Amino acid sequence: MTAEQRRALHNLPSQLRLDEGILACHGTPESDTACLLEDALDDGRFVPARRDVPEARLASEPAARVVLCGHSHRPAVVHGPRECLVVNPGSVGCPVFADIPFAAKLEHRSPHARYAILTKGKRGWQVELLALEYDWEVASARALANNRPDWAHAMLSGYVK
Repeated sequence: MTAEQRRALHNLPSQLRLDEGILACHGTPESDTACLLEDALDDGRFVPARRDVPEARLASEPAARVVLCGHSHRPAVVHGPRECLVVNPGSVGCPVFADIPFAAKLEHRSPHARYAILTKGKRGWQVELLALEYDWEVASARALANNRPDWAHAMLSGYVK
């Protein structure tokens, strides 16, 4: 990634608000580095957060009807506080964090690209979570070319060594 590309990424907003009470954030409304739907246990495992935790993490967003989040890369659809639907679509092209200490605790064991489609229906939002193949061999080769064998392995398998 070039310095110009890094600057462009850093200049993106940390949140995006759309019509109909839709909020998109990377982690939580307050943090790009915290997970909205998961908690880390003392032994390093990531587990679904207790029901009251997402409510507290969304307390600053009482008008949100749909929250699109990420960071953990774990696909999920959760009926959150105040009739809020929380959706983590997963990750496209980065199934695991191969360069952080707790990566093996978050691995997906699948290299598939993941995304979500939301459709507004008569009874509310419908969510489709999808996982599909892409040319992960090319992505892995690029990681190897950038001297990242750890990422290359993870992109091929969804596993962290």
